[in-house]
Amino acid sequence: MAVEIHWESQINKTYQGVQWRISFFRGLHRGARRRGTRC
Repeated sequence: MAVEIHWESQINKTYQGVQWRISFFRGLHRGARRRGTRC
């Protein structure tokens, strides 16, 4: 049971990290596009 909970939290952490990274890179891309430079 404890192992399952541990896995749940690990998956949740990685998922949040991926979501943050996607939004971060989207923001970077948007900013670059606004300045007229290509990524």
